[in-house]
Amino acid sequence: MQQKRNRVVLLVGDVQGINRQLIQFLESIGNKVIISKDGMDALDKLRSVAVDLIITRLILPTMDCLDL
Repeated sequence: MQQKRNRVVLLVGDVQGINRQLIQFLESIGNKVIISKDGMDALDKLRSVAVDLIITRLILPTMDCLDL
């Protein structure tokens, strides 16, 4: 029997209120959430952690989501 693996979600954004709500929802359905404050920080985390999904704002400090 294959063991169910929790998904890892990288949440990239600098709006704290939205982040709190998304984190609460994502964790409530069994995901592990990694938070990044901007595009450069997200790139650093992507180099060391395998993620299943990235949720990001369109415009970010230091780098927009298309460059990310």
